[in-house]
Amino acid sequence: MPHAIANSPRPTDSSSAALTSSLPPSLNSSSSRIAIDNRVDNIERRMPLLAGERGGFDVAQIPVEIICEIFERFMEDDSVHPVFDDTPRPLVSYTCRSDPTKLGQICSRWRAVALSLPKLWSNILIYNPKPSQVYLTNVWLERSGKNALNLEMDYNSGKRQYDVRSEAQILRCFIPHLTRWKKFRFDVSVKVSGLLYALIASPHKPLILESVDLDFHDLLPHRRAEEVVDAILKYFHSCPTLRQVVWRTRELDRFPKHAPFQLTHVHADSRSLLRTSCHSFLKFPSFKSCR
Repeated sequence: MPHAIANSPRPTDSSSAALTSSLPPSLNSSSSRIAIDNRVDNIERRMPLLAGERGGFDVAQIPVEIICEIFERFMEDDSVHPVFDDTPRPLVSYTCRSDPTKLGQICSRWRAVALSLPKLWSNILIYNPKPSQVYLTNVWLERSGKNALNLEMDYNSGKRQYDVRSEAQILRCFIPHLTRWKKFRFDVSVKVSGLLYALIASPHKPLILESVDLDFHDLLPHRRAEEVVDAILKYFHSCPTLRQVVWRTRELDRFPKHAPFQLTHVHADSRSLLRTSCHSFLKFPSFKSCR
């Protein structure tokens, strides 16, 4: 990689329209991957020649579709066990430590490709919300284009200080993209429940939501908020695309009457909640598992 950086143009903020338009519509089909593998083999055969001619391998010689494949592999899970990094930036997931912003620091061409791949920016994990993550969250959301979003907010329960204000600001960043929420896991304070409750009267609805995991970790001292929390759960349960839910006894002490019939997977954090729910699952035509 040192040779690649040395032989590459310096990064700039300008993007290439021609490069963007050349991006393939899909890299996931088997035929596309076979073609990509063939081109990778060809590049690997040429690398010794290129290194001999130029004194190193020039990343500018790599075809765009290969760069896309490299970037997607870069963003795959790279840790067997979850790693809880208290970083000032958004993360991709607990098992992926890669930072997509680093891809734009190699050269201007790689930067243009990275900014043109919404998939790189569509998984957002916020751990221990803090002010520095607010701006970066907006950057990631903007770069995610129209892609479906997988969103997480979590916190370290062992920390004495908890930045609820930043948590609320980040949630406000997520909400305008509600129609693109595909999965979310929010372990948040009941103090931000008003932001989610306001969605009930909003004309915008989650159109592709498949999985919901909502936990208000400080709900018990705020029992008056139970009706608000139940209304929020009812709102998300009404999404016709919803298939998976996580239910906790903090929010639910029995099988919810507004549970969607199209559920396929339910995870409950207590046996009592599961016992009261098992007979009801028999009414769900597509139900597959509960645990």
